[in-house]
Amino acid sequence: MGLWSRLRRTFRPGSHNAEIREELEFHLQMDMAAGRDAREARIRLGGLTRIEEETRAMGIVEWLDSVVRDAAYGFRQLRKAPALVLAVVLSLALGVGANTAIFNLVDVAILRPLPVKDPDSLRIVNGQTPSFRKG
Repeated sequence: MGLWSRLRRTFRPGSHNAEIREELEFHLQMDMAAGRDAREARIRLGGLTRIEEETRAMGIVEWLDSVVRDAAYGFRQLRKAPALVLAVVLSLALGVGANTAIFNLVDVAILRPLPVKDPDSLRIVNGQTPSFRKG
């Protein structure tokens, strides 16, 4: 099963669930055709819900399904608290803006070379004049 079909089944699970149910019904019909009654065929096959869940888990990317469900839950919760959303957005904007400003300052002051012809030839000169006395 390809990645795209798994993603499609994650976002549109309706047809996949119908296919699983149809397959289970087929197996029940096969057991009943072999001479078993409906109850005995269901007992022999096992719990239909458990089989459906296991088959669904094998057929889709579980973590992606979990992420989609968690994101939907998070958005529902955020809709209930618009003041919290505003505070979160403002704090993120301030944090990103402050980090950008500090990085630009460090970039200009420390990381970029000096705007002179040969910055390696610059020297620091430390000297004293005879008229300057340390107090």
